[in-house]
Amino acid sequence: MFQLPFLDKISKCKSILISGCGGGYDVFAGIPIYLALKQMNITVNLANLSFSHLSHLPESKIDHSIYEVNAETVKPQFYFPEYFLSLYFKEKHKESVTIYTFPRLGLKPIKKAYKKLTKFLKCDCIITVDGGTDSLMFGDEDGLGTPEEDSISVLSVASCKSVPIKILACVGFGIDSFHGVCHYQFLENVSTLIKEDGFLGAFSYMKEMAEVKEYIEICDYVFEKTQVSIVNASIVNSIEGKFGGDNSRMQSRVSNSTLFINPLMSLCWSFDIEKVAKHILYTKNIENTKTRLEVGNRINEFREKLQKEKKIKICEQVLKV
Repeated sequence: MFQLPFLDKISKCKSILISGCGGGYDVFAGIPIYLALKQMNITVNLANLSFSHLSHLPESKIDHSIYEVNAETVKPQFYFPEYFLSLYFKEKHKESVTIYTFPRLGLKPIKKAYKKLTKFLKCDCIITVDGGTDSLMFGDEDGLGTPEEDSISVLSVASCKSVPIKILACVGFGIDSFHGVCHYQFLENVSTLIKEDGFLGAFSYMKEMAEVKEYIEICDYVFEKTQVSIVNASIVNSIEGKFGGDNSRMQSRVSNSTLFINPLMSLCWSFDIEKVAKHILYTKNIENTKTRLEVGNRINEFREKLQKEKKIKICEQVLKV
């Protein structure tokens, strides 16, 4: 009854890769899905664009742009969410969980790494999860948030033609106002994808769900050991019913007036990632980039050109979330 296209698609899969879209803590926003898939006896692996220094690690045999992070082999740094996530599973479940991490490279090497990783894991589905919603910015909006890593992930996953099901999931509606995103324009883009059958449904992370309870436990465990994630702390606060300026868990990083916690932050929106990728206006500008710096520079050049041509869509509607 009322089966979402998202759930219908993934329930038929045998090997799923869940990856963090925007780097850093983004893979954490997919943990409830990861835990639910494991309960369904589906093979599921984790990957992430990493903001941590990976040069001290041996390169994976899969590809030289992949590093395998786990609790047994990694020398910890202060900021290393992937390591502490793996450490949680070792300490709490006596389970060795590898997180395949990508360094901050350009689109070309990350595309190659995704293709090799999904072939190695025999994936029939990729779900890349954005903590926030700025991954749905097409390029001409008033503000793009932090588009570099998001666009690299979206375009890389969309390029994996051998994987039949490729999904973008966004959790944390309203959080990207912190980075200048107009959520009126996010909703406008969702409507565009609905018209194109690219929207796969939305559902809530609820505190009554076992997978969500453990997600909250994981976040609190990791936050005690390293820098708090504004995004995941906001999502957890929303799940717990906090509202407005109640920014518990992240007082060390934001003031009480910076973010507006609300129930929409715990919604998981899902999309056909190939249909999202087709709307990214600067794909050709970044397709041959080898470094993350190149990606940022190319996007800035693209935006400057739009500004001169007065093609930036100014957001006059304000959603105060």
